[in-house]
Amino acid sequence: MDDQLATALDQLTGFHPNLDAITAHLEALHTLASSPTLTRDHRQALVARLAGSYEDDLITAVALVAKALCTIPTDTADPISEDDAKTAEQHGQDLALRLTEPYLHQPAAEAAYVIDPTTP
Repeated sequence: MDDQLATALDQLTGFHPNLDAITAHLEALHTLASSPTLTRDHRQALVARLAGSYEDDLITAVALVAKALCTIPTDTADPISEDDAKTAEQHGQDLALRLTEPYLHQPAAEAAYVIDPTTP
């Protein structure tokens, strides 16, 4: 595993159990990437589902979950001002918009095609 990925996964670990699970699965996928038993079809599908299938890939799902986390109720046990809640929500909408831009997914879609052009 390269240093950049190791650092990213390490920084995510221990913060929240759900992120720990995601981190473990990403590490498993990275390990799988070097497996000689991984078929081109499966490799292509994984690349597309991780980042290259606009509107139904992991990048889009992460963006939409982050957007939801930025929509903060003002009547919780840990209150936030209405102005701050609106600002956080706007930033969440902006991040979702940017992370779901089709051009962001294009390189992964093209890589998926090259890996296995026989799979639609």
